[in-house]
Amino acid sequence: MPTTLQPEQDNPGVVTTLLVRLLATRPGALIARGLCALRYTARDGRRITLPVASIPDADRVLVVVGNAAAKTWWRHFRTHEQAADVTIGGRWTPCTGRVLEGQEQAAALAVHRKRHPRTPVTDSDEIVAFQPVEPASAAANTPETPSGVWLRWFAWVTLGEFTGFVAPAIVGAASTTWPLPATAAGLLLAGAAEGTALGWAQAHVLGRELPALRRARFVAATALAAVLAYTIGLVPMALGERLTTLPPALLITGGAMGGAVLLASIGTAQWLVLRRVRARCAWWIATTAGAWTAGLLVFTAVATPLWQPGQPLALTVAIGVLGGLAMAATVAALTGAAAVRLVTRRAGHRPAAGS
Repeated sequence: MPTTLQPEQDNPGVVTTLLVRLLATRPGALIARGLCALRYTARDGRRITLPVASIPDADRVLVVVGNAAAKTWWRHFRTHEQAADVTIGGRWTPCTGRVLEGQEQAAALAVHRKRHPRTPVTDSDEIVAFQPVEPASAAANTPETPSGVWLRWFAWVTLGEFTGFVAPAIVGAASTTWPLPATAAGLLLAGAAEGTALGWAQAHVLGRELPALRRARFVAATALAAVLAYTIGLVPMALGERLTTLPPALLITGGAMGGAVLLASIGTAQWLVLRRVRARCAWWIATTAGAWTAGLLVFTAVATPLWQPGQPLALTVAIGVLGGLAMAATVAALTGAAAVRLVTRRAGHRPAAGS
């Protein structure tokens, strides 16, 4: 039965706080469909924030309060319309809420039964309707706070990098018996797919805050940089045993240079596009390189101990995907602060004329 997921309180726990923040992002709203976050000021001055099960109904949101006698939050909206903020489409939207009665209650319960026939409700269940007080377009134009930008960045970039990394994980696990040319071609194509997914997710967030950003150019630059990074990573595989015949000084120098280029490749390619809409943002290269260093270390720490000789292909791929998720979240979290700095540093803005 639809219900709130946490007792009402002005200091919600860690799990509730994380869930509410997730619901306030577009990816979170897509993942947790059927839930929204609600916040309002109680009569005693407490700020109440909680996730609730919800149903979209035309231009409003319906919340069925299962076991209403054991809950108190809905009573705030019983006497007349009260102000509240509700996450709609991953954004906090000012609304007015009220408890429905009579025919309105019956009609709303009928909507719920139609949408969720396997979730029983009774005619005595209370239902609260939340109506936005401003057009969705006006809410979309409301400037985001730095924490809001970071959360959107973290959610989208984690999703984008994780989705993109599935291709290299599959090719890497399946290509152990392939000849070198086929392995190289497969990994380079997979790298392009990974870079495209990552670049699209990052451009999706940055493009909202930086309208002059050439999103297609940003995505293409990221994809090409990913291919370059994979090309560098294939060099030791191509050389094979010949590496052991090279002088140690050459190995160390070449490894250091190759590693530096690999780690800086994506940041540099993206900076070449970003500098057209943000002046003096070369620090993006170092930040991105540091984030990828941490991400690769996390991937190694998670996946390497789990991989064992003779494992089924599906298990090998699953371990790689798990490591990819940990890597994606690490990179997203660390680059999130840089993304916030990039979009909020207004003094360095310059138009994209001539780009």
